Amino acid sequence: MARHIAQVAPRRASQALLRAVLEQVEAIDSRAAETISRLHLGAELAEITRSDRPAPISDDAFAGAYYAGMTILLDRNAAREGKASMTKAEYDLLCHCVITCDTLGQVIERTQAFMHALACRSARMSLVVEDGIADFRISTDYAVRDTIGLLTDIAGLAAFFRLFGWLIDTPVELVDVRMCYPPLLDSAAASFLIPFPLTYNDETNALRFQADLLDRPVVRTPQQLNTLLARFPFDVNDTRLARDTLRNRVRSFMAATLSKPEKLPTEQQIADRLGISLSTLKRRLKSENASYRAIRDELLCTIAIESLKSERYSVSVLAGRLGFSDISSFRHAFKRWTGQSPGRIGPSAGTQV
Repeated sequence: MARHIAQVAPRRASQALLRAVLEQVEAIDSRAAETISRLHLGAELAEITRSDRPAPISDDAFAGAYYAGMTILLDRNAAREGKASMTKAEYDLLCHCVITCDTLGQVIERTQAFMHALACRSARMSLVVEDGIADFRISTDYAVRDTIGLLTDIAGLAAFFRLFGWLIDTPVELVDVRMCYPPLLDSAAASFLIPFPLTYNDETNALRFQADLLDRPVVRTPQQLNTLLARFPFDVNDTRLARDTLRNRVRSFMAATLSKPEKLPTEQQIADRLGISLSTLKRRLKSENASYRAIRDELLCTIAIESLKSERYSVSVLAGRLGFSDISSFRHAFKRWTGQSPGRIGPSAGTQV
C-alpha cells in the first residue's frame, strides 16, 4: 500500500517579515523597494512598511514581494564579499540532487558536496553529531554582520529546516537554533522563518535536532518536488505535516511564542488557536499519551539545558525568559525536570546568578 503523504497546510503571510525585507531594500535602492511594493503588493511602500497596517497580504503577493526583495539582499550581501549569491535555479538544482537520497543523513551529505562544488559561494555546511544531537551548521565569513546578512542567513537556514521536514514527511523538532549575529531582526519576522527561540551572537548559524532523524527515509518523489519548487522557499505554505500529531502542533505554538519572546499561551488559548474546545484538546492529547503540562515542561527543559550548557544566559536571566517569576521557582522546576540543580549543568553555569 502506498504511504500517505500529507499536503501542506496554509498559514498567514508575515507582514513583519516583508516589512523587514523592504526596509533593507529601501536602504539599498529606494526605487526598487517602491517598485516591489506597487508591483507585487498593490500599495505604496510607506503603507506596506507601517507596523499597524491591518490589510492582509495574499499568498501570491507575499511570495512575489519576498522573492524580489530577498534577491536584492542576497546579491548585495554577496557582492560586498566579492562572491556570487546562490540563485533560485541553483537551489532548485540542489533539491533535485537530494530528492533521490535514501535518508535525511544522505541528504545533508549530498547538500554539503553540492555547496562545496559551488566554491565561489559564501556558505560552508557541516554536520556534527554528538550525544544524540545533530548539529547542522551553515558558516558564513561575512565581514559585516548587519541586518541584511542576518536576513539572508536566517532565510537560508529556514529553507533547509523546511526542506528537511518535507523530504522525510516528519516534523524536525528543534533543540536549539543559533545565529552568529546580534538580535537585529524583529522577533515576529524571525519566528515566521523559524518558529523556535533563537540564540544570537554565536560562532556559527546552526540547527540542532535529535540525531535519530538522520536515519529517517526520504519519502517524497521528484513529481512532488516539482510542485513544491514553484515558489519554495519564498512561499507562505507550511511544509510541516497537515496530519502532524496534536502534541507537535502544541509544541510548535509554544516554541513560536517563546521565540518572540512572549508569555507561553495557556491551554485555553491553544485550544482557541486550534479552533477546538478545551475538553477536546485535553482528550486528544491524552489519546497521544501527552498533556499540556508535559509538553510545556519538555520544551522548557530542553531550552533551559541547551542555554545552560552554552552559558548563553545567567540563571536569573534564563528564568525570566522562560516565564518564571523568580529564580527559586525556576530552580525548583528544573530540579523536578532533571533531578539536578541548574548550577550542575554546563562547565561554569553554577557560577552565574
